[in-house]
Amino acid sequence: MLTIHNSVKLAVRNRETPILPNGEIVLLEAMSIGGCVVASDVGGFTELIHDGENGFLFEADNVQELTRRLAYIFEHIEAANEMGKSAQAKVMEEYLWENTVKKICEIYEEINTTYNLCPKCSH
Repeated sequence: MLTIHNSVKLAVRNRETPILPNGEIVLLEAMSIGGCVVASDVGGFTELIHDGENGFLFEADNVQELTRRLAYIFEHIEAANEMGKSAQAKVMEEYLWENTVKKICEIYEEINTTYNLCPKCSH
């Protein structure tokens, strides 16, 4: 994580590699602390980042586009901070363990109610 002007936290990922296969986890960690994330438009990155809202996406291996995105962040520190806050809110809303468990329980309850798989489990 890189800090710019003591205010913007920045994480940049180009693509998944066999050596570092869990890029989505790295981005989620950066997002969870309010980092402005910049990632290529591959894999799960596109599910995590809404371009221009909670970070930036760029075409994989497109150095000019990455440079343009980074230049924007350096020139618009406040906007980058807002994207970081939006990224953090997304993680808190969608990826906290408690919320994930709750969603899984709701799915199981719906399946059980629909198919009556476990009559003892019905409420």
